[in-house]
Amino acid sequence: RVDYPSGNAWIIADPEVQIHLEPLPRGAVAILGDCAIPGEALRRILRAGTSVADAKIPDVGDAIVVLHRDGDTRIQGTLTGSTTVAWAHVEGDLVASDSALALAQVLDAPLDERRLALAIAENVPLHVLAGGTYWEGVRTVPPMHWLRITPGRPARTFRWWHPPAADRTLAQSGSTLRDSLLAVLSDTLESAPVVSADLSGGLD
Repeated sequence: RVDYPSGNAWIIADPEVQIHLEPLPRGAVAILGDCAIPGEALRRILRAGTSVADAKIPDVGDAIVVLHRDGDTRIQGTLTGSTTVAWAHVEGDLVASDSALALAQVLDAPLDERRLALAIAENVPLHVLAGGTYWEGVRTVPPMHWLRITPGRPARTFRWWHPPAADRTLAQSGSTLRDSLLAVLSDTLESAPVVSADLSGGLD
């Protein structure tokens, strides 16, 4: 558990979840999960912004980033959506979680039968189901977006990632991708006590 200076709870997490907490001018940042960016490099990135909106938070790995500054809170999941952010109003307060099910259980929320019917129907476009859950009153933040929580205002989501311009050759892009993968693997292997790999025998 991580508290505000007032003593109220800011973050409540499973004891097995890694929490990287860094103080910042007028706030703090917490990373819940496996962070692929060294701490000092991440601090430099976050300190460059003057608000939660202009903070240039990269995809830090399989983790959720919670940035609190000047009363505003920014919650950002992964680029791919492998780690998502859900949110709901609990007794008048806006609460976010990495589990829509956990929020639904706290709210004792009823199933959204219409959405459930759409999910099991054939040929339903994915965008029809984006941003929601199977419980009434529980929403999710779409991939490539972050959630802004400001006291006294409705929750809002903003896009933080856009595809780069298609101005590079396949060879150039392949080289950049290789270097990025090697950098992520290098950072991960430094802290991982055990490493395994599954080879499909095809593309690998």
